[in-house]
Amino acid sequence: MPKRGGGRVRNWKADNDYFEHDRDDRAHNSNTRRVSFKPGTNKRQNKFNKNWNESAKLLLDDDIDMAGNAGQVAIHKGGFRGRGGRLNSPAPRSHLAKRKFIVGMLPWYQIIIPYGAKHEKEVILKALYSHLQDRFIPHYYKISGNAAIFYVDDVKIAEKLYNADRKIIMSDGFKLVLIVKNSVPNVAIDAEMKEKMKLTMAKRYNAATKALDLTKFHADPDLADIFCALFRPMIMLAAIDIIAENIPDLEALNLNDNKLHGLEHMKILATKFKNLKILYMGDNRIPFLGSLEPLKNLPLVELYLKGNPLVNRFQDHEIYVR
Repeated sequence: MPKRGGGRVRNWKADNDYFEHDRDDRAHNSNTRRVSFKPGTNKRQNKFNKNWNESAKLLLDDDIDMAGNAGQVAIHKGGFRGRGGRLNSPAPRSHLAKRKFIVGMLPWYQIIIPYGAKHEKEVILKALYSHLQDRFIPHYYKISGNAAIFYVDDVKIAEKLYNADRKIIMSDGFKLVLIVKNSVPNVAIDAEMKEKMKLTMAKRYNAATKALDLTKFHADPDLADIFCALFRPMIMLAAIDIIAENIPDLEALNLNDNKLHGLEHMKILATKFKNLKILYMGDNRIPFLGSLEPLKNLPLVELYLKGNPLVNRFQDHEIYVR
């Protein structure tokens, strides 16, 4: 397996600057590899052609069932006895189980506000921001029936929203009910979605360095109206097909901060990209060293892994850099 740079932090620089190695008190020599993912301003032709391949194959998805809930109330299974010893008497209010937020398996949470349709989006968000004393991105905000629905991709925000249930009083005296579920939006990958993905990738491609920056891809403003999270296998595979069709000679790919977990479906990278030498996968959710097995056939000279759970399993990063 090629040498991996998982133990080194890189700073993502703006404009035409490059990724820099961490300030680790060691002097950099002039041969240190650097790559810029910033879209170049040169006049070299961008290889993203405008013709869309209408016959893209359907991709299967092995995602987790989305029926799970993030927050649940503990329920006493046995009957309660009242002061007179009578079975099934109502439990004293002080003994009622406290509702507790439960972190879900998925990195996204659905927020449902019953009767939220009676208020404007801006009014609801202002009330939430004020109560939480924190701002967040309400992904895919919509009205469904009389409810307002949106998604968040931050577990800390999800927990704050869960704990804010019925604690926000609107101007009309209405208490805001907040239902939090561990779920991701439904998605159907069609030609329109692929075209948007391709155009978004085009602006993130640096032709001079043959580098594509897909950092936090789902949060790109141009994808605000579609769910395009690369941690879902079917979406990642669609993205790989688009890249392979338009940039077959890709040399550097940045997948930082995309909540990636399982990588089995990514073994196809080795057959699609024979020149891929640099792969950034920092700030994801890769759990074990063995999770990297699907990448073993890539001709990598640099693999960036900082910010993944697998890194925390080793006190010395040299153990997993080999």
